[in-house]
Amino acid sequence: MSKDKKSKDEALFLNRESSWIEFDFRVLQQAEDASLPPLERLKFAAITASNADEFFMVRVGGLKMLQRQGEERPDPAGLTPSEQLAEISARMRELVERQYACLQKEIEPALRKGGIRRLRMEELNAAQLRHAEAMFEDFIFPVATPVATPAEAEFPLLAGLGLALYVRLEGPPEEGGARHALVAVPKGLARFLTLPGEAGFAYVLLEEVLRAFAGRLFPGVAVKECAVFRITRNADMGVREDLAGDLLAQMREVLTERQESDCVRLEIEKDASKEAQAFLRAALKVDAADTYAVPGPLDLAAFFRLASLAGTDALKIEPWAPQAVPEAPAAESMFDVLKRGNLLLLHPYESYDPVLRLLQEAADDPNVLAIK
Repeated sequence: MSKDKKSKDEALFLNRESSWIEFDFRVLQQAEDASLPPLERLKFAAITASNADEFFMVRVGGLKMLQRQGEERPDPAGLTPSEQLAEISARMRELVERQYACLQKEIEPALRKGGIRRLRMEELNAAQLRHAEAMFEDFIFPVATPVATPAEAEFPLLAGLGLALYVRLEGPPEEGGARHALVAVPKGLARFLTLPGEAGFAYVLLEEVLRAFAGRLFPGVAVKECAVFRITRNADMGVREDLAGDLLAQMREVLTERQESDCVRLEIEKDASKEAQAFLRAALKVDAADTYAVPGPLDLAAFFRLASLAGTDALKIEPWAPQAVPEAPAAESMFDVLKRGNLLLLHPYESYDPVLRLLQEAADDPNVLAIK
């Protein structure tokens, strides 16, 4: 095939990975839409972050594996794995920048007007600070486990997509004047800690409270820096169902591999020092291209939970009540309905109940061999 013919054919295709990212940008446009209520906008911003997490775990993880194996064949759009990774890095940085600009300049100010306020530790009054300290002593301190991480030692195993604190401690001169430690943010605790004495809903983030009182985890040692970070591990590992063997055992093996797989993305606070970033990149074997300095709270996907707060209907779109489907009366079998002809349903405007009824009837019918 001639080079000109090949380039024309490649122009007909969209790169699969770029297409996923562009979809995320379209979702982000909903978060940036000022005509929507603020909690709806927050949900869309959280969805973009959740999509990005899955994208890095599977799509970027798969490309990284191809790159390590030296597999550089171009895809139908003409991009090699290395070229795709470079393009992904550039576009994802743009996505992160727009996510947090939208969150901090538009969504959170609108939420504050509606009574939902995220407070930083320096914004707490005396009573709120005492409450945060009590939360640390009673709930966080008993389950927070600091782990020393000497530069030459094996890096502790951290769960993918979990938050953690990098802590730089004062050390002896022979160790460069600094020692390093990690504290995983406990997963069993609520991320959004309610604060007293405020109208509406005021909260502080769990990692902020842990950071504020981190010195109590290291008695007798001065804490020089605390930075929140998060890693994403490669999850592009499949199970061959067609091979002989125990499927459950294969699944266990895949899950174990995912817990220990390579880091494909490092997210760290934008204010973290160059020393903190360099230490984590070296320990996790992550390139600068895979490191994202985030100008706001990490794990934006978790903010989806705020959308379910009680008493915040004024900050959401009025819920839609799906309409009944006259062609599928509740008292009639769905098999009888479909014998009369095809049935077209438009969701979410029409009720999903006919679909559920069809599945239930099929499951109960001894003449049904399979449901696909």
